[in-house]
Amino acid sequence: MKQVILTLVNIILAAVLIGILIYPRIQAGKVVQTKVVYEPNLYAAPLFVAMEKGYFDELHVQVEAEKTDRAGDEIDEVVKGKATVGFGAPWNTFFFKVSSRPSAYRVVASAQSTVTTPQTALVTLKRPPRPRRPIRKLSQLLGRRVGFLMGSKDHFLLRYILKKEGVDPELVNFVALSLSDMATALDDGVVDALLVVEPFRSLYLSRKDIRVLQDGFVEKNFFTPYPIGVTYTSVVALDLKGNEARRVIHAVERALEFIRAFPESTKMILRKYLELPDTLDFNLPDFTGYRDIDLTTLERLYQSLRETEVLLRDFDYKDLLLQPHEVK
Repeated sequence: MKQVILTLVNIILAAVLIGILIYPRIQAGKVVQTKVVYEPNLYAAPLFVAMEKGYFDELHVQVEAEKTDRAGDEIDEVVKGKATVGFGAPWNTFFFKVSSRPSAYRVVASAQSTVTTPQTALVTLKRPPRPRRPIRKLSQLLGRRVGFLMGSKDHFLLRYILKKEGVDPELVNFVALSLSDMATALDDGVVDALLVVEPFRSLYLSRKDIRVLQDGFVEKNFFTPYPIGVTYTSVVALDLKGNEARRVIHAVERALEFIRAFPESTKMILRKYLELPDTLDFNLPDFTGYRDIDLTTLERLYQSLRETEVLLRDFDYKDLLLQPHEVK
């Protein structure tokens, strides 16, 4: 009788051990659903590549991707756990939003621009309709309207750069524009000049009626390499939706490898998802995963945004970095 009981106990223990060993595989094979949010720009390339190349499917995660039209609106959804990962936020907006609770966020990937591959330009019309006067140099922006993307903090950069160049920013009218207005604001007479970011930079630079006051406006006058876009998650998402969030992050890592290896194919994917002309060429930013983000560059961004008064409080930006053990 004792032998029978011992045998049954051993069988039960063996079954439990087998269950423990195969349970992670069973879980990994289950399809999970999650929501991500993104801004429709080049910095959301890891999302578009992961969708196009089937990386989410390979990791058994069904992603609902929700677009936002206003820079920074999606950041709050991620920190509240309503979405697991956010794509495409401008770094300056991201720093502004997270400054009150940096430890609540985690940076997954970063996009940056350089002087040689700029993402920004300051443009105007060569011959604006009368009575508007042509603008040929920065000093002629006095009393004029300069547009920037609504929700970004780019007007702080504009003010800082213009002041450094001897142009009183208090005498310049800064106009916040929606994403849909960026393509027509100059032609419609809403603004006299426009700070554009890719792909609008290349769309405007391809036109013969456009005067480029300065290509690489931010990169040349602020600093380079300039962190310009960020992919991020939150501690809440990792704690409450860790299975979904980690799968999305692993898909992002695969997408970053593809972007670095196949930049021209990445541009084709971006043209598709951003509905850009097939003939439009543009500068692709440099993408870096969280393991390789340069802390020195983040330090420069932090200090520069403090100087421009985008950031009004001190915080430890190092708390933002995702740690490898958090996504195992």
